[in-house]
Amino acid sequence: MSYGLISNNDKTIPLKKIECKADVTNNFGIFNLKQRYYNDAEEVLDTRYIFPIIHNMFLTEFIIKKDDCIINSQQNGKVFEAYIGDLYPKEEIVIEVTYLCEILADNERTRIIIPTVIPPRYVSFGEQLALESVVGRTLYSVKLDLIYRNINITNIISPTHEVIASIDEDKANITFKEESYSDRDIIIDIFTLPEASPKMFYADTIICCNFSPEIDVYERQKREYLFMLDISSKGLGEKLEQAKNALLICLRALRKGDKFNVLVFEDSFELFSDEFLPLNDDTLKVASRWILSQTARGRANLFEPIIQAYKNACNRVVLLISDCEMSSDVTTYAKNHNGTIFYTFGSNQSLLTLSDMTGGVSHFTGKSRQIDDTIVKAFNIIASPSIENAVLAFDVPVENIVPSHIKTIHYGENITVMAKILDKLPKSLTIKGKLQNTQSVMQIDFDKAINGGSSLKYQFEMQKKYGLWQKSGCIASENTIKTKIDKYFASLCKSQKASGRFMPKGSKSKENIGYHTAKILYEFCAECPDVEMYIWHLHKTASFLLDYIENNNSAVIPKEIVKSLSLWHEILGGNDEISQKVAVLRFLHREK
Repeated sequence: MSYGLISNNDKTIPLKKIECKADVTNNFGIFNLKQRYYNDAEEVLDTRYIFPIIHNMFLTEFIIKKDDCIINSQQNGKVFEAYIGDLYPKEEIVIEVTYLCEILADNERTRIIIPTVIPPRYVSFGEQLALESVVGRTLYSVKLDLIYRNINITNIISPTHEVIASIDEDKANITFKEESYSDRDIIIDIFTLPEASPKMFYADTIICCNFSPEIDVYERQKREYLFMLDISSKGLGEKLEQAKNALLICLRALRKGDKFNVLVFEDSFELFSDEFLPLNDDTLKVASRWILSQTARGRANLFEPIIQAYKNACNRVVLLISDCEMSSDVTTYAKNHNGTIFYTFGSNQSLLTLSDMTGGVSHFTGKSRQIDDTIVKAFNIIASPSIENAVLAFDVPVENIVPSHIKTIHYGENITVMAKILDKLPKSLTIKGKLQNTQSVMQIDFDKAINGGSSLKYQFEMQKKYGLWQKSGCIASENTIKTKIDKYFASLCKSQKASGRFMPKGSKSKENIGYHTAKILYEFCAECPDVEMYIWHLHKTASFLLDYIENNNSAVIPKEIVKSLSLWHEILGGNDEISQKVAVLRFLHREK
């Protein structure tokens, strides 16, 4: 489908000039694009303008200026289409689009992508609105006026344009070095110091708080996990093999007390087992073989598998991997049943409804993306402790807290809470909910209030009205390019046994297994570029090595094992029993 200004015979009208203004506060921005189109044809063109509405943006205003007339319109659907009518030869038209958009960050870098013409494509850092030129790479004039509001800004660069950045204590002004001519998107990379502290932004009477509650990752409860895999012919396509490999890795992250089952579906569905099973070497071996044997066939029917997912469910976690469209029957059934939380993975945005209503998260992967890393990384968070049925309140009177209630706050999740202040700024926020089935109260303190921009007003109204963006950045959609080293560690992980050990080639003596497992643990911690992706697998390995030490008849603990456990503790250690035992081991074997 073509986007931008087009004629009814799908001829694209050239873009002559674009002016971009943006005001971004932390991870949200209000963007205004003023586009000038020019009919260089020798004929009258019957025209229309099409603008896509994607999942992390909201169109707030649309204005067309033609023949000294102004057409003002607004649209809240998935696609906005405005019929403009005749555009005469040599005639110019100005189209102004204003939209609110979430900005996704990666570590210390925030990438802002500003479109020029309007067909979206998938890019790293999430599905921000990004464009490819549809004007045959014709150069057009482009102007930029961008304000980015945040603290601890260290550097600003652009891989696409020459920019000038003026950095102050709590904001940066970004413009082009000189008048630019371009045929590409504007991409701005903003670097900040790593900041774990909660932030509060304010503009007039609106406050916006961003924070991530501190939850001990290893205090994990026993759960039932159901892995649902779409194997229909038109389902995942080539991503089916990636999904199968991801499930093999996820199974190995299960701990003692967890139970699992696997369901594949097309026209009908099939369960791996009639009941949920504990993970051991036997069940892992048979389940792995069964998953790998699945091939694409049939058409997708999601309704019956959803009914099965709720059968005898109590605190069940479901990972649904599918690209199929979710019908209204599925939505209705899920609304009327409890006991199951859905985490969805796929390119069909209809799955977002299912995860939202059950307290899960929708991971939008895109049509052309690797999904195995996305699934494994997400499972690390899914398996971690979470705060359930959280109620939020500030320490001073405010109006319209949005959200005032969150069904599930996941480990490491960045939460956005907004409100309208009545008198003075709050200094803290209280979260009351259940953590590990125990009533919990957390206090989030805000040390400083940061000046925010005009986007806060729009963001507050949209969040209050539609409940948008309550969990910033929880939709995982990065474009992962696997390197050889990534594939190596994924392959290693798939060879792990249920207990956490790794089996050597050749001799299978207890001593060789211990040494080999220690070697693999050290290799992961020292060389794996994304070691946190395997946090649960390596925690099991550390536990296995401690058991090996305790059951070893030798009075001397091998230094290789101490070395590997020490490095694991340094990188992934926590406050749990396993971490505390390793900390003691490190202390006793420290260099004197």
